[in-house]
Amino acid sequence: MGVDDMVRILRAHLLTAMRGDDFDLVTGQDGDTLDISTDLWTIHFEAGSTFLAIDDEPAEPAQFASARRAVMSVPVEQALAAADADLGGALSNALSASGDPFTLDLVAAMAAPARPDPPA
Repeated sequence: MGVDDMVRILRAHLLTAMRGDDFDLVTGQDGDTLDISTDLWTIHFEAGSTFLAIDDEPAEPAQFASARRAVMSVPVEQALAAADADLGGALSNALSASGDPFTLDLVAAMAAPARPDPPA
């Protein structure tokens, strides 16, 4: 599957959870990178280096979910999980390969059964 297909699938699923002007999908000039970016979080894809980044990433694993939840809703996680299914697991596999604990927490959330956002 090419990067254009990946972008198309990610866009279609993210549009179920976000407005189109709330995120950007940007590919590198050679198609070797892809960023899913919002004002509050970015998922960066690059061979051997795929990860989730937020401005205030916590150091303590016990704070990962709440820090992620402050910037990424459950519907977005569900959209990413649905896109991952259509991509044959390419998203979760790339994120898992990073070994980054914060990123791995997102992978676990994507694999979890659907649940509502907690009250604000």
